[in-house]
Amino acid sequence: MSKIKKGKKMQLTKIAAVTLSAALIFGCDDLEFKETTSTDTDSGSEETDTGDSSTDDTTSINLGAQILDTLTDDGGELRIKLSDQASVSEIVTGQVSATIQLQEDTDSTIASDGSKNTAYVSLYSDGTSSSNLHGDIIFASDGIIKQRDETGSQIEVDGATYTEGEAIEFVATWDEATYSFSVDGGTTFFGPYASRDETAVTVISFKLGDTSGQSSYEFNVDDITIEDEGVEVFTDSFDDDTEGTTLVPPYNSSSSEATSELMDFDSATDSDETEEETDSVTDDFESYTVGDAISDASSDWSTANIDAGSVAEVSEDQANGGTQSLYLADNDDSKPYAYRSFAGTSTAGSVSVDVYTPSDNTKTTYINVGTGKNNSDRYFEVRLSSSLGYENSTDGDVTLETDFSKDNWHTVTIAWTDADLVTVSLDGTEVATDIDQTLLGLSSDTPTQFTVYTGDSSSFVNSAYFDNLDSDLF
Repeated sequence: MSKIKKGKKMQLTKIAAVTLSAALIFGCDDLEFKETTSTDTDSGSEETDTGDSSTDDTTSINLGAQILDTLTDDGGELRIKLSDQASVSEIVTGQVSATIQLQEDTDSTIASDGSKNTAYVSLYSDGTSSSNLHGDIIFASDGIIKQRDETGSQIEVDGATYTEGEAIEFVATWDEATYSFSVDGGTTFFGPYASRDETAVTVISFKLGDTSGQSSYEFNVDDITIEDEGVEVFTDSFDDDTEGTTLVPPYNSSSSEATSELMDFDSATDSDETEEETDSVTDDFESYTVGDAISDASSDWSTANIDAGSVAEVSEDQANGGTQSLYLADNDDSKPYAYRSFAGTSTAGSVSVDVYTPSDNTKTTYINVGTGKNNSDRYFEVRLSSSLGYENSTDGDVTLETDFSKDNWHTVTIAWTDADLVTVSLDGTEVATDIDQTLLGLSSDTPTQFTVYTGDSSSFVNSAYFDNLDSDLF
């Protein structure tokens, strides 16, 4: 596959476009183009080398991989399995580089409200579950970049940022026990960070969204190069592909919604929407006054059991992405509740929220969907204490094997179908699927609201923070 030198994009003039079309039709696979600019003269069009000129008016476009997430049961992904596509099956010490771009898909029909727009570049070792991650770089909202640490938690990287719509010259390097990354082509690196799985890398994945929601964004990837101790073992510039064709195959069959499309890495999104209009979450609590009860700050929220000292208020002590969050504290003998109604009954849907529980908590924090705040109103409930699990009133509560930990932000997602099957995800990874809600001994009524609460009726030791509530059901 032909490869464009880093930092320069192929520019298709009219002559080059015709030649390229002919090459694709008649099977010429060794065609190369010199980067040129087209200028009009009195006698017609003249082709000249651009050299280092910065005044070229030709639009910089070329073919690359466009990754979308329009499915509700799978995320968008371009997956490279080294044993199938590279000249080696595993890499102990290596590097991957690519030009990437995360931006709104102007052709998308998916509502931006509730859209799952996080992108990931993931290095997997012995398997492709979260516990097999050798390294994970996460491009979250508001230009925030995170790394996944050895416990599985997502940690915001100080000083690492990106701008939606702008090209990112991404590089990740790794050895047996650590990984690092750069977003400026290798000039500045962040890390090294300890790996979860300290074995050789076997799979490299570019991913958008998650397995329970949809995204109105596109994650564009181009000029992928993988090296094993400095030796190139895989490269793809996508310029030998045909526009609009699927990339599965030749890429691994676990890839999803990845196609070859024309790229324009010089132009940001054409959207003129305001920050509020492009906000990807239902409520990030940034517009409220710190210290106000959430039910006073917003008529969308209601509270219970906060009169005697417990609180459900806007806080600036913890936040995941901005500066504010919803804070619940059990300061008396009753659990504080905060809840928000859906726009209607929801036979199927999903809700996600970021949650932070302090290490000194000794009781449980709860997240549920149902028809009210009482136990008899719960359709499905996630429980967070020293671990993550869910309520089963028939056979006893279920504890899940996850990477949940206190003193860290985690994203919890509850998704349910009209067949009463529930899936629970933690930080974008499904940790329990197709739970039969009818066997849990909870309410069979169709959910109409989202509820969070913490603590119990006999102690004053629990608190929790919630941020980035996200669903299209509100």
